[in-house]
Amino acid sequence: MTVENNCSAPSISLRSDPSVKATLIKNDFKIMEDPEKIIFNGESLKSSEVELLEKISGYNTQLTEQGAMKQSMVIRKGDEIVGSIGENNWAIFQDSSINNLWNETNGDIDDFSELLKQNGYTFELYENGEGPAYSEIHEQIHGEKYSDLITRQTTEFYRETLLHSDAQSFFHTIV
Repeated sequence: MTVENNCSAPSISLRSDPSVKATLIKNDFKIMEDPEKIIFNGESLKSSEVELLEKISGYNTQLTEQGAMKQSMVIRKGDEIVGSIGENNWAIFQDSSINNLWNETNGDIDDFSELLKQNGYTFELYENGEGPAYSEIHEQIHGEKYSDLITRQTTEFYRETLLHSDAQSFFHTIV
């Protein structure tokens, strides 16, 4: 099995040989036929090191899937996007007052739409599969590429996970 992901992630080097560099979430990480025989850039890994790579890959995949989630509602205050609701009812708001309205309606989209109108918000509703991806909303709100967010958050997750891992002696962060 090869672990692959299209998003960038932190670069690492092997402490045993700092000249060997790799990007964590690339297809350099392979599990061979024997599950005990784990190879990363030609070096055998301990199970804790494999576990660390799998956690990081899983987190990176989770962020990528989150970015691809189509939005069913985009909320604006004037020209500014202040929130959105995904097709799975996952909501993100830049303004706590919108969150309060959402909670007040228990997620009922019709009631929520009415409260938004009453409070001076505008919104667009989309049929399933027709709305923008969350990554597009993120980029419009924050002025940063979603791929940069994934890189930053995956790097932070990697560093935090590494602090609590016995794989510290194996990996060295280059970022």
